[in-house]
Amino acid sequence: MRPFFDSDIVVNFTLSEEAIEREKKIIENNKRAIHEFQKEKLLQEGKKNWDKFYNHYKTNFFKDRKWIKVEFDHIFKDGDLLNDSKNCENEQKEKRKIILEMGCGVGNTLIPLLLEYHNCDFIGIDFSKNAINLLNEKWKKIVHINETLKNEQMNGQNLNGLSSLGDISNSENRKVENDKVENISDSVENNISTENGYDMEYEDQGEEENYSCIYDLKEYKKLGNLIKTSVVDITSYNEISTNLNELGYVDVVLLIYVLSSVSPEKMKNVILNSYKYLKSGGYVLLRDYGLYDLTQVRFANKKEKKISDNFYVRGDKTFVYFFTTEELRNLFCQNDMFEEIQNKYITRIVKNRKRNLEMKRIWVQSIFRKK
Repeated sequence: MRPFFDSDIVVNFTLSEEAIEREKKIIENNKRAIHEFQKEKLLQEGKKNWDKFYNHYKTNFFKDRKWIKVEFDHIFKDGDLLNDSKNCENEQKEKRKIILEMGCGVGNTLIPLLLEYHNCDFIGIDFSKNAINLLNEKWKKIVHINETLKNEQMNGQNLNGLSSLGDISNSENRKVENDKVENISDSVENNISTENGYDMEYEDQGEEENYSCIYDLKEYKKLGNLIKTSVVDITSYNEISTNLNELGYVDVVLLIYVLSSVSPEKMKNVILNSYKYLKSGGYVLLRDYGLYDLTQVRFANKKEKKISDNFYVRGDKTFVYFFTTEELRNLFCQNDMFEEIQNKYITRIVKNRKRNLEMKRIWVQSIFRKK
């Protein structure tokens, strides 16, 4: 995968003290929060609003997050992931890692991993029934394409190294390759500025090319195993069930742009549920929005968006929280549950050359290990 950062479109940057003070002033000047009754209504209707979101956008909204391989490949491939685990004997018997994504949506993280790591078993949970149904349909289609490619190769139809389906994938890929550089910066600005108020449409824009992983399926390959998907409210401490997977047997929990969509009061429940599923020595991999991100500054300039400090409501009535690395450390490492392996900011300037604009994006990325 060719990264976009460190190019003429996307570059790294360091947030200066002057910039921090400037953004901080803008955000702190926004003291007008929504009324408490509005907040309670939004929180109660969270599941319904996400169902509406996926019913409207289907699988066409978020990009497949291919950057996850670049950032966390060593975690998925490490054969001695849990060397000092209390369950070492069980790990030797069962070599396949179990990866659980909480808040999996329609599979924009799971599917790139399923296509990459055939020696892993994957579980996806989300509290939107529509999202889970769309994920299942999308994965079923990919498995069907892969089996068709396998049959073509076995029957000698793929004499030139590419099947008819592979040709389609290549054709689409070339089209995307030709178009993406010209269109990406315009796409970023247009989507960030949409009237529906959803300011985070491309939360990882600037990380990579904007096309679906399905176009990578040019010939038959071994796939990871999607062993289960389920509708689960990860913010409820009581809803987590052993019907999904035995507690204490998951190797990796993914929280990719998920914790920010949860009210601050319930974030601890998400972390406790992650802890319950993970085996000793297992990892939480997290990517989310960072304090002073461009979109937080834009929220601060709008009325009736702020719920509480660093916590906002989008136009589609979903939520977003902007983290500091210190907050994440406190959330995960309290009560001696996790140890911090990685906890950093990722900063990118996305350039819109046509409009001569620069958009400063800030994310947090963390790895926490269960003690």
